[in-house]
Amino acid sequence: MPCFMLCQIDNGCNSVQYVSSNLTCEFSSLRMVVSPLTGPPVWDVYIKGPFRYELVKTFMTWTEGMQVCDNKSGHLAVILSQPENDYIKDGLIAYGINPDINSSFGPWLGADDITTPNVYRWVTGELLTGGYENWMSDNPDGYLDDSNCVHMGGPPFVPSYQWNDHGCGNNLWIICQYE
Repeated sequence: MPCFMLCQIDNGCNSVQYVSSNLTCEFSSLRMVVSPLTGPPVWDVYIKGPFRYELVKTFMTWTEGMQVCDNKSGHLAVILSQPENDYIKDGLIAYGINPDINSSFGPWLGADDITTPNVYRWVTGELLTGGYENWMSDNPDGYLDDSNCVHMGGPPFVPSYQWNDHGCGNNLWIICQYE
């Protein structure tokens, strides 16, 4: 991933730098691996451990996304704090993915209420209720019968980078998280 992509969030690249020793572009807490030997670019963050995030820009259902991330020894992204949500938002912007502009339906996240209706859990087991939540107004709303899976989206349907419950069978991009 070229470092210039980070300029979109830095207004002129004043604080973006390429670090040749570890083949990364760095901007504040955001680091992007740029080596073609490492596979697709990933975001590296150390919020509650050394997590990495990968935006997979292939349309798939939530269940297919779960399988893709699992096959890569990861899981759909879990967001347990505002800094994690902001970090993923900044990563999407750095990649040039802005749900405000590119899509009303941003990528799948790793939360659902499939097992127990109206009880949303992250794929790692944490309940959303009582923890960090970033739902758009009046959500989750179960607008459609199968609105059991969570994605991060943008207008006109979802305010910028907030969460929405959506039909799990819809095809969206995914964010995988690795430990």
